[in-house]
Amino acid sequence: MWICHLHIHLPNLPEGVPLPYTFITMLVDHAHFLQDKFIADADVSLSGHVSYTDNNFMEVTAYVRQNGMMLAKGIFVIEARDAINNGPAPVNPLVPANKLEESLHQEAQKRHQERAKALYRLESQQPTKEEQQLMYELFTRTKGDDGPSPSDMTTLPPNSRWMSTWRRRTLMHPFPENRNESNTIFGGFIIRKAIEISYMTASLYSNQRCMIRFIADVTFAHSIPVHSYIKLKAYVVFTHENYIQLLTVVNAIDGNSFTELKCNVLHLTYSCSKAVPEILPRSYHEALWYLTGRRYFNRFRESVSHDMGNRSPPETDGAKKDNK
Repeated sequence: MWICHLHIHLPNLPEGVPLPYTFITMLVDHAHFLQDKFIADADVSLSGHVSYTDNNFMEVTAYVRQNGMMLAKGIFVIEARDAINNGPAPVNPLVPANKLEESLHQEAQKRHQERAKALYRLESQQPTKEEQQLMYELFTRTKGDDGPSPSDMTTLPPNSRWMSTWRRRTLMHPFPENRNESNTIFGGFIIRKAIEISYMTASLYSNQRCMIRFIADVTFAHSIPVHSYIKLKAYVVFTHENYIQLLTVVNAIDGNSFTELKCNVLHLTYSCSKAVPEILPRSYHEALWYLTGRRYFNRFRESVSHDMGNRSPPETDGAKKDNK
């Protein structure tokens, strides 16, 4: 948010008058973490820049460094609103000043064009022919030696677990101290709670300590009023070797009408020190979740080397690239 404040320039604004803008996080495009590299007794450096602007929107890229090493990177889409949050407010155009800035701007422009597509989100895309073949292979692996029967339609292979049995949920009541200037629950608080339940789910599934590596497509469909209850649900949807892919959903239950709204969806990738059991779908609905998790895991593999410098993506054989 501070970067957004620094970017906005109003030449006619009198000195000493606060900037008549408020900023809202619309999307966390993705974020990478090298959690195991952080040192508890060393200073952390935060930096960032505006990488793209469009009318009343800004894309902001933020970095976390320690001892000169980049340990985290996040890309956020921020909307500029007027001071009372009553409507959109224009932002200053971004003009690259050198080749490096031009390169960063072109990458951000490409991301903006992808987000503008109706099928940008990976869970909105229909299964490809390759994925349909994968679904059939999963079916043949779980139907048993004698084939499906009315009494037992599925058989669990060794060192595997059913997706339907590996989900965790909780319900909590936020307090006014967790609200933002718009009198709704602060988005950072929501993300933190979603990461906490995801971490616990991944750790319980693997029976070991897990490290968060990647978050993608954190949406904010609805704001959460302070008087609401927050329902968090985390699902293990894909695994590969020592990696676990989770889908975490945040819903709000209105404290007055008790109606439920879908507010946030997070896709998180965790790594473990040892290989984890394979998660398998038991229904068509779960198979689609499995494919979505596989897509986001592949997105993590493809982007980690680009975003984190000399860090190479994990080598995998079973998780192939998808056409986006």
